[in-house]
Amino acid sequence: MMAVQIKGAADLQRFLDQLPANVEKNIVRGALRAGAKVTADAVKAAAPEKTGELKKSVRVSAGVRAGRVTARVIIGNKKAWYLHILEGGAKPHTIKPRVKGGKKSLSFGEKIYAIVHHPGIKARPFFVQAVDSSAQQASSKVIAYIRNRLKTKHGMDVGDGG
Repeated sequence: MMAVQIKGAADLQRFLDQLPANVEKNIVRGALRAGAKVTADAVKAAAPEKTGELKKSVRVSAGVRAGRVTARVIIGNKKAWYLHILEGGAKPHTIKPRVKGGKKSLSFGEKIYAIVHHPGIKARPFFVQAVDSSAQQASSKVIAYIRNRLKTKHGMDVGDGG
């Protein structure tokens, strides 16, 4: 993981500390969402496009959990569950049906098989690289959001942090 240096973060924290807790949480939640959106956009741009399902599954979630403001980039859903396989690859393996009792078979398209020998796939990582490459830009977006929100909604000029 790459380290991210945020200029002026201590100054911003001092300004945020002057606000009521609920206002501070709202500002930070919006800022983290803005930063996570930058990362989500980088992940979407880097995601493979064979079916497009993985790209479509990328989304941002922000909220308060256990008293802490959080934001997450989420990737995957029922149709696009295979990120871990793309990132880490898969060794050759045998796929057996999971049916208890009766005939056991697997169907792929119109063909039916009793067992499948999967050849495995090479890792094609993109997620971690996209997150790392967007970290500095995402951090800058967080800081810009906080500065803008403090200035426009609360009349606090916090400068540029330089």
